[in-house]
Amino acid sequence: RTRSAGSAPGARFGYAVAGAGDWNGDGFDDVAVGAPLGGEAGGGAVHLYFRSAQGIADTATPLVIESSSGGDRLGSSVALRRDPGHVGPDALFAGAPGRSAALPSAGAVLIVPGSRSGRVARTWIDGDRAFAQLGFSVADAGERRWIAGAPFRSDEDRMHGSVLVAAPEPAGWLVEVVRGEVVDLVRVVSGGDSPTGQVVCVVLDEQAELLDRRQ
Repeated sequence: RTRSAGSAPGARFGYAVAGAGDWNGDGFDDVAVGAPLGGEAGGGAVHLYFRSAQGIADTATPLVIESSSGGDRLGSSVALRRDPGHVGPDALFAGAPGRSAALPSAGAVLIVPGSRSGRVARTWIDGDRAFAQLGFSVADAGERRWIAGAPFRSDEDRMHGSVLVAAPEPAGWLVEVVRGEVVDLVRVVSGGDSPTGQVVCVVLDEQAELLDRRQ
């Protein structure tokens, strides 16, 4: 039996948990634990515990991925996406529904690709509506896809919520926004040389058919 506790009082360590993914590519499934009020800035954190043949040791030291912005609530949701065919390490997805990078409380999903060396590379996908709280929930959708909830996303003064379904492409991520009866096709373009690594969502065509328009 393994026990662990959050790094600071009030961090809400254990608010979200996920397993069945091998982030460091050593052949053993790892465990991600969210602490949405943790981290030095109080912006939330995700603790990654690495398993071995003996499981997770009582004295295991996790890899801690923090948000540097207070109020982000990183770790409110977590998921480890299993790589199809197990040809590479699995990716970590973590929700930060309080993130306000471009719009207030639009929320975001943090993507951290798996790494055998332990290198932490971050990509943020930020919400496109104020107060949408993207990242309220995240899950592995299979076939290299992930899904994220934005329960307070609204259009035309209607708060109906949305679900984002994302799949990787050479140019970035292709994101299908499912809301009510309308599907938007959104291409997520990498920030290029931007030191923040932030990505930008560009709506290509409202009410588009995803399969017909995908390139």
